[in-house]
Amino acid sequence: MHRFDSLTLLRGTTMLGVLLACLFAPIYLLDAGGTLTGGDFLNYWAGPQIAAHGALTLFHPAGYGDALRSLFSNPSDLDTLNWSYPLHALLLLAPFAALPYEAALVVWTLLGLAFYAACLRATIPPKQRTRVLVYLLLAPVTLIEIITRQNGFFTGAGAFAALLLLERGRPVAAGVLLGLLTVKPHLFLLWPFLLVRQGAWCAIAVASVTALLLLGASIALYGVAAWHAYFAVTAPYQWELIRSLSEASRLPLYALMMPSLPVSLRLMHVPELPTIAAQVVLTLGILIALLMVWRRAMPFSLRALLLASGSLLATPYAFNYDMTFLGLALLLKWLTIPPQSRLERWRMALAMLLPVLVYFMNPVLPIAPLLLLWVFVAAMQEALALPAQTKQP
Repeated sequence: MHRFDSLTLLRGTTMLGVLLACLFAPIYLLDAGGTLTGGDFLNYWAGPQIAAHGALTLFHPAGYGDALRSLFSNPSDLDTLNWSYPLHALLLLAPFAALPYEAALVVWTLLGLAFYAACLRATIPPKQRTRVLVYLLLAPVTLIEIITRQNGFFTGAGAFAALLLLERGRPVAAGVLLGLLTVKPHLFLLWPFLLVRQGAWCAIAVASVTALLLLGASIALYGVAAWHAYFAVTAPYQWELIRSLSEASRLPLYALMMPSLPVSLRLMHVPELPTIAAQVVLTLGILIALLMVWRRAMPFSLRALLLASGSLLATPYAFNYDMTFLGLALLLKWLTIPPQSRLERWRMALAMLLPVLVYFMNPVLPIAPLLLLWVFVAAMQEALALPAQTKQP
């Protein structure tokens, strides 16, 4: 009976997520004139082309805006765009920039979705795969990712795949993926500590070599000055987005998309220094908790859920489209270890809906971090209840 109830709630959650995501689709897909736009993929396609003529332009707001307008005939949504990625991300995006824009967007979306689905498929018994893939394709975070055209399919699936490869004793492949994931370092703050705790030295070495090769190639192509501009401009700009929220007369769209603790605190007009202190305490608390249980033998779905929810809590800068790793972990756990209580079922349902619910919560009651913390604490309780067996590195 519990399993039936769980699957019924999962179906209802999926359908509600589809409905809510569809309500937001016009915001991203159409501009005021009804013209199809490119969302955040505009950055990914244009960035390598702009950097080829001078990477410093990426970090000069006015110059970057002018460069974007030179590439696109329809400038409707270019004013909200900025380049905020490490320079080695340009190397991975270059193949897409070599295609015509429309073709690049289609390839980007289909490749990302295929990688995302393949990762979950690899963890599910063959008889359940069709049903699971339907749930995955209609999950709220999947639809948000398609609508925003962000990179969450690649980063979320990459994190999930790296953890799975480590679990299956393939540290070299896991290390390569982790090296590539340094293009979004703020989402992976916990990983180095957990890899050391696990004794995954081969994965650490391969990840380091991969990241250093990408770094060296980016310096050779774009120069040290561009990296200096990245550190001097990007981090202050990202914090300014958060810091200014308590002073805004009208919430910008990005504020409705962020489930992180500093955003919630600034929306509640908490001063800047206490906000920073609270995030530091939270990050350290999450890290210490994970280090306590990381060497324990536990189901992969539980390990993935701990790391996915913990990573979102540990970073001050995350968006709803960054919740793809969490989406995979929630769906895998729901289907392999069905929730046994009504409270657990509703907790997981709310967590799956969070990529859409955050739009409604942040303007009124910005408690998205509390929901993520609820998921993390519940997963920690499950991990602590397991026999204290040590997982082999």
